[in-house]
Amino acid sequence: MDRLRCTCTFFGKHFVLFVLAAVIFFPVTANAVDTQLAWGRSFGSDIAGYRLYYRQAHQSHDYNHPLWEGTETETAIAGLQPDTNYYFVVRAFNTSNIESADSNEVLFYKEETNTSTPVADAGPDQTVNDQGLVDSVTLNGANSYDPDSQTISYLWSQLDGPAVTLSDPNSIKPVFSMPEVDDDGVSLTFQLFVIDEGWLHSTDSVIINVTHENKPPVSDSGHDQTVNDNIVVVLDGSGSYDTDDAIVSFLWSQTSGAPVSLSDPAAEQPYFTAPVVLADDASLSFQLTVTDSRGLKSTDSCIVDVKNPTSDSTGISSDQPVMGGNFNMSEGISSGGGCFISTSSSDRQLISFIIKAAGNFMNHFFNTEKVNTKTSGSLDKQQNPNR
Repeated sequence: MDRLRCTCTFFGKHFVLFVLAAVIFFPVTANAVDTQLAWGRSFGSDIAGYRLYYRQAHQSHDYNHPLWEGTETETAIAGLQPDTNYYFVVRAFNTSNIESADSNEVLFYKEETNTSTPVADAGPDQTVNDQGLVDSVTLNGANSYDPDSQTISYLWSQLDGPAVTLSDPNSIKPVFSMPEVDDDGVSLTFQLFVIDEGWLHSTDSVIINVTHENKPPVSDSGHDQTVNDNIVVVLDGSGSYDTDDAIVSFLWSQTSGAPVSLSDPAAEQPYFTAPVVLADDASLSFQLTVTDSRGLKSTDSCIVDVKNPTSDSTGISSDQPVMGGNFNMSEGISSGGGCFISTSSSDRQLISFIIKAAGNFMNHFFNTEKVNTKTSGSLDKQQNPNR
């Protein structure tokens, strides 16, 4: 994950707001855009939490209605519209509900493209018995596809289990010889990587249980959920079971959507805070892998749809004030400072950031100092009377 950093003075200290460009292989929808914001923890006294505000071009921040509020120092933002400028600032507040000055303002922008990420499908998990007539196993990526009908290439690799040899790792349906097993059986995990002509790519994995006497566990990731944004969501794997053994481990992973932090990926019932949703609803996918005491595994997936019940179709409050006169983003840009993007050019899914200033497109993300010179370091002059 690449971290883009800007700084400004906050509470008399350095208060840092980041934009995190996630390098993830999640499928990306054609319209919605996700990102993640993070900021340095304030070193002021009696800090109770942080509030995140945002605006679009030619609008001012509505300090009466924070987009997000909490004690964490990062949050995911989902449902952003491409070809739209979003400006974010963070303020800290103390137990008396007094707010600091703004952090530096950061700009998020992603150019809309007409291409979509291919979808990898490694097929369902399989259980094969070594006492049968079958002596080989076939992997199946035939349900993988590209929404733009581009040609996709395949690459299979083994992630776990006793090493086996694939007949052709670049084929849609490679074959391997079944390994010898004892009464416990063995579990093998394979990953399918697909990439299209535009270098967009995604992955999927599949588990192959080779059994003798031991039966694999059954993973149950719970029901799909529909929730409001910015609330705590609990995932539930308590329905998982094993008919002849005991489940000894749970492992949750996120497979798509705006990245969120699970409280404990190894817990039976981990929780996370749903991302803030602006214009479009967001959909998050999670996979649960359970393992029994003798090493056999099973997976199941669930979807959490996240909605913003208060936003209109644009995601902007209808009573948000509009800035008068000509708005020029070049004002406040530090001429000597720079916050430069350092990302891998090999991954074309990386979010691109640009800033529009004085009518020109710049290729870097510059530091904008937003400290109020009349109140910098003076907390009691920043009281919000509406809280």
